[in-house]
Amino acid sequence: MQLITALVDGLGSALPQLIPAAVNAITTIVQGLIDNLPMLLDAALQLVLGLTQGLLDAIPQLIAALPAIITSIVEFIIGAIPQIIDAGIQLLTSLVSALPEIITAVVEAIPQIIEGLVTAILGSIPQIIDAGVQLLISLIQNLPTIITTVVGAMDGL
Repeated sequence: MQLITALVDGLGSALPQLIPAAVNAITTIVQGLIDNLPMLLDAALQLVLGLTQGLLDAIPQLIAALPAIITSIVEFIIGAIPQIIDAGIQLLTSLVSALPEIITAVVEAIPQIIEGLVTAILGSIPQIIDAGVQLLISLIQNLPTIITTVVGAMDGL
């Protein structure tokens, strides 16, 4: 207990001297970073330019490797066809075995589906009427063109 008390007392008496030293150290570090920002920016730009040039230099190698990559992918898919077929059979079998549950769930949901459809249709009646009116107006406006086209088609017969 005496050791802890002595440690706390020592820290308490040293803090007034430690805080200015810590602030001074932080200020020195920040000033060093500020003084070196142009150098850091230049180094970052050189890094980006180097990466860009490396990528540009690698493009021909990547293009040259494309046939091998595509061939490997196709060979993998062809090799995996039995697994794909097996997975398809398992999926189909699972769906068939779950069909009674699916049908039951759909039958139970039919009232909600019908209610949703009726609500949507009733809510859309103003838009449906507006679309019908616009269609009728367009039909009436284009009636001379329609008649001319129909008569022209009949003359061709």
